Amino acid sequence: ETTPQESSRSELAENRRRPIRQRQTAYRELCCALAVHALAIQSGSSGGGSNAVGAYTQALTIPLGFQRFGRFHRSSYDQRVTTTTLPFNEQIPSFGPTTACLQRGFVAQTFLRSSNGPGIESDQGQEKRQDQDQGQHQNQNHVAPAKHTDGHRQLAATTDDDNSIDDDDSIDDNSTEYKFWDDALTITSFNMDLHNLAMEDAAKAEDMLNVMEDLYTTDPDNPLSVQPDAASYTTVIEGWCYGKSINPAADPDSGESDLYDDGVQNMYDPQYAAERAQALLDIMEESCTSTGRLCPNELSYMFVCQKWSECYKFDNFGVNIQKAQDILTHLKQSEGGRKMLTVKLYSIVLEGWCRRSGKVQGAMEKALSILDEMEASTDPNIRPNVLTYTSVIGGLARSRDRELATKAEDILRKRMVENDVEPDMVAYTSVLNCWAKTRSRKERMQSSRKALLLLEEMEHAYIKEDKYHVKPNVITYATAIKAIGNSLSDDAPSLSEKVLRHMYDLTESGAIQVPPNTGSFNAVIASLSTSGSKHKKRENAKHAERLLVEMIKRSREGETSIEPNVKTWGGVLRAWSLSRLPDSGEQAQRVLDQMQRWYDEGQSSVRPNVVCYTTTISAWGKGSAPPEVALPQIEGILQDMEDMYTETQDIDVRPNKISYVAAIDAFMRKDKRTSASRAQAVVDRMMQLYLKGLGHDRPTRIIFNALINAWSRSSEPNAADNAEKIFRWMEQQYQQGDAFLKPDEITLCGVLNAWANNAQNGGALRAQQILDHTGSLSPEKRGFVYSIVCHNIVIKAWGRSKSPDSLERAEAILKQLEEDYERNPSTSIRPDTTTYSSVINCCAYYDGDLAGMARAFKVAAQTFANLRQSGEGTNNITFGTLFKAITRLTPMDETRDKLTKFYFNLCVRDGQVDSFVLSQVRLASSANLFREMVLKPCGIADEDDPSRDRIMSKMPTEWGANVDDYQ
Repeated sequence: ETTPQESSRSELAENRRRPIRQRQTAYRELCCALAVHALAIQSGSSGGGSNAVGAYTQALTIPLGFQRFGRFHRSSYDQRVTTTTLPFNEQIPSFGPTTACLQRGFVAQTFLRSSNGPGIESDQGQEKRQDQDQGQHQNQNHVAPAKHTDGHRQLAATTDDDNSIDDDDSIDDNSTEYKFWDDALTITSFNMDLHNLAMEDAAKAEDMLNVMEDLYTTDPDNPLSVQPDAASYTTVIEGWCYGKSINPAADPDSGESDLYDDGVQNMYDPQYAAERAQALLDIMEESCTSTGRLCPNELSYMFVCQKWSECYKFDNFGVNIQKAQDILTHLKQSEGGRKMLTVKLYSIVLEGWCRRSGKVQGAMEKALSILDEMEASTDPNIRPNVLTYTSVIGGLARSRDRELATKAEDILRKRMVENDVEPDMVAYTSVLNCWAKTRSRKERMQSSRKALLLLEEMEHAYIKEDKYHVKPNVITYATAIKAIGNSLSDDAPSLSEKVLRHMYDLTESGAIQVPPNTGSFNAVIASLSTSGSKHKKRENAKHAERLLVEMIKRSREGETSIEPNVKTWGGVLRAWSLSRLPDSGEQAQRVLDQMQRWYDEGQSSVRPNVVCYTTTISAWGKGSAPPEVALPQIEGILQDMEDMYTETQDIDVRPNKISYVAAIDAFMRKDKRTSASRAQAVVDRMMQLYLKGLGHDRPTRIIFNALINAWSRSSEPNAADNAEKIFRWMEQQYQQGDAFLKPDEITLCGVLNAWANNAQNGGALRAQQILDHTGSLSPEKRGFVYSIVCHNIVIKAWGRSKSPDSLERAEAILKQLEEDYERNPSTSIRPDTTTYSSVINCCAYYDGDLAGMARAFKVAAQTFANLRQSGEGTNNITFGTLFKAITRLTPMDETRDKLTKFYFNLCVRDGQVDSFVLSQVRLASSANLFREMVLKPCGIADEDDPSRDRIMSKMPTEWGANVDDYQ
């Protein structure tokens, strides 16, 4: 029995599928005819092949004819009874070519044996049906079966009164009866039908194309067959790229979900669609080269490039977009291909690289090189347009470039102007998005000012210069608010709110209709949580709550466009979570409880979701509540989410991977002594819930990486061993085919850190062994490519090990890396600033005799010199670590002061002085030297022992101008 709800859902699903089935009815006959053709060939009977082709062409023209001429509504055609008698009397087998054909998406029983629709019957079955029809339809109009002399027995149709043809459409009795299937099939009509099918289902369209190729090859003189041309193939390619294919597996109630055997890849997967489109293009190119037929045109290449460009979700190494790049390169190498190059084709490939920016190494550089080529071209057909530049700006927003916002604005104000391309609203908004996404401290210091200038420029262009294409919209203002919120300026929250109030002023004055909506308020609330100094965080969180109250009040007074949604409440919770206040957990819990209470009482339609619960977990972890208070709250929230989902199956409250990672992070913040054991218990429970099959989230790599990280930072016994066991288990599962557990560089770094944190107990050697073993595997076998970070961790481990040969081990790793990179820079890992700094740090912690300490400092000084020569550049960590080496390895005398003064002057010149450097310089230098070298230039030489914060506040700005600005 089914409940009323289930019955309603079933009815809705049936109504949704009905038009799809009606559209596919005619095309199902095509497959049926193909089965007939295949059976005839398989049977080997005399004349079977030609007769089957005739039967096939007759069945083919029925759906094609109805679609071309449109004389009959398809639904009325479905209700007619059409019977085609086979030219041979064979029983349909359930194996062989027939099965292969029917498994391409058609149900055999529906066509071959059904009495309610088109089908194929034996002679006896047809005669019996005709006898029944004569008895049952005596009072109905009856169309007698037409006599044929071409070897086919007959084609009969019976029609009910309600479905009869109108008088205007009837054929004169004195004229020869017209049958549309007697018309010769043209390539134009075939391509039209092919296009309609391709937009619905590309796989069936490709089958139809192949069938017509076989039919024309078998009987080229048949007027009902045509030879597919380049447009036919391009049409199917277009279907694979743009068609709205219906995946039977997505609807288990459709009755077609089992039509694909396990050995067939899901043809509706974008990757598979791109491969099929590429295969058709390869066929066209091969045919064009060998016979001059099926030569691809501009659209053929553009469609395939577009599909490869869109397959970016799992394209971690840029393999798919490189195929689009190869097509572009191929066209540029031939005279005929160069004629097909357009700005759209270039922009498609460029957009593909931009989509992978920040994900595929070198993607942004590839995109910029394409842009350079387009700008340098003298061909007006491939000169960049505003869409091209907007794509590049969007790629910069996804990148990790330290100056992404500056480069984006340079494109807007310089490159677009130089190439006579006028920016539009989307281009301006994309630049604002870059200022909202930048992580550079230098850029974040000016992001609020830049955002306000861009807004002012757009408003002036629209209001004063009537440039409608740059008119800012609500999204533009919301993006500007986000850019201001990304600023490190203390007045960023107030500036964000000023923009919000300015939107009201513009709307009321009629200058620009941009009434704020919920998203506008949400952007301001988000800025309150991310910007401003830590001393203002509490006030910012309170102000976020006040904005929430204002939205509730305005929406209840009729301004429904700003009714708070779950993101609004989540933004307030996030403001408390990031407030760095001792009671952040208690405050977030209060807001969450209020949200739930209002929903339960009917005062609000918004209820807490998984994001709200997860944010509250983070707030408890970041607050100062003692472990005995915070940990039960964290575990209770997670348990409540699990129970609610188990009972209700409501996806909105199902704890996801981020929820579990937040809980594990909170455990580590609260109690490192038991954090790993608690994290292990949570992951074990998550796995058990998933295995119950109720829809709970599955533990994947991100969960196990967090668990390994918890063990790596744990002081519990066997912590490093447990981390390595998890890593080995993930390797084993991946090799057995579980891609969700494929280890990555973060996994490896977690294990190496676990041993590095136990370096004195043989951990350094074990970390070295694990890295050596992983490096011996190919990237394909281990599943990932690792970077210099892993080597840096092992060097750090040797520095902590206090092993007698630790210095030699660290120095050997660096030398090997330098030699490998010098031999083959394209495939080898290049040592970075952290690598050199780690070796210097290893020297600083050398614990041996005086001769050994002297040698250690010599290695540190030489490593520092090599770093400056390598071009990688020194940073504040390098200088601070070097001053630490001076303090620990050199005697306190004039030589030490000379060394300290020399390297401090370099540090000042490089703009790398920060709090860490100052603390190490104070330890390395004598009191007099420190006063003369540091305090006097800061103007506080007369103060007794000023704090580092005091020195930093008085320090010349240029001393720290180039300190690493990533937060």
